[in-house]
Amino acid sequence: AAIIGLLSFLLSFSPASFLLIVASLILTSILLVFSKQSFSKIKFLGAILFITFPLALFMKILYIDKFFNGVSQTEANWQIHPPLTFVFLTTGPILLFCWLGFKNYFRSLTTIKIMFLSFVFSSYLMFFSPIAFYLKTTNTRFLSPLNYILLAVLTVTGIKRLRSLSIVCLMLLLLFIPGNIEGFKSQINDPNLVSPISYLPKGIIDGFKYLDTLPGKQTVLTTPAQFLWMIASIYSGKPVYLNRLGLYNYDQKADITAKFYWGSLSEHQAKEFLEKNQIGFITLTSIENYPLDKVSQYGFLKKIYQNQDVVIFQLVGR
Repeated sequence: AAIIGLLSFLLSFSPASFLLIVASLILTSILLVFSKQSFSKIKFLGAILFITFPLALFMKILYIDKFFNGVSQTEANWQIHPPLTFVFLTTGPILLFCWLGFKNYFRSLTTIKIMFLSFVFSSYLMFFSPIAFYLKTTNTRFLSPLNYILLAVLTVTGIKRLRSLSIVCLMLLLLFIPGNIEGFKSQINDPNLVSPISYLPKGIIDGFKYLDTLPGKQTVLTTPAQFLWMIASIYSGKPVYLNRLGLYNYDQKADITAKFYWGSLSEHQAKEFLEKNQIGFITLTSIENYPLDKVSQYGFLKKIYQNQDVVIFQLVGR
């Protein structure tokens, strides 16, 4: 029951991890059958799979397909298949030493060890295979951090048997230093690693705080150019029309919002859009590439706040 509960929990927020666990259970069951292990273990794993598959289908239809359809369409086109040498290099120096623990690991194979090994094997297999595209997700989700636990276990069990442990530790330290130096340099010097909303101009925060002083709970409209809905909802104390990416109908909502800001809607269509969604405030900031004159042309909007970083309009004449 605990294992099924864990799998159900993973289904709700991490389907990729769920699939990896299911794949490891299947591989483990097959290996147990061929190695003629205890039938009770095989029956136990089979029962988990038998209960889990209908549950997974149920969750996919009622939850995943409904709320994450927009994200799935985007992720399906994000497939990364680097050369095998790149995978070895990015895994790091731990690969130089993990082979030392193979003999000790395989000396007495338990069910847990087989499941762990099957999990790591499934992780890399799904990453390199096209299965992620058909599941409408990115294959990078199948690279699990748990893979490094197995590599670490193999490395530690292998190294501790060596007499010159201090020499090995020194070698590891020297191997890690150059990579870390280059990593720090890239993080400091690469401007693309910082999002425009990481350090917002003070004027934007002041504008959203101004909304909090206004009565009522009318919805705030932000552009789809930046994820400012997070900041706006916190400081304004009001609901925001464009909320978390991936929620139901997000793509359609982002599309009509962009048309509103670009002035592609007629006067009647734009006002109807605002009234239908109970939008009372429209914001436009200095970090978003939408022309201010397009929003200013709507006759039903009144400018109520402006500083060097943000302009806020209010819907009038309802």
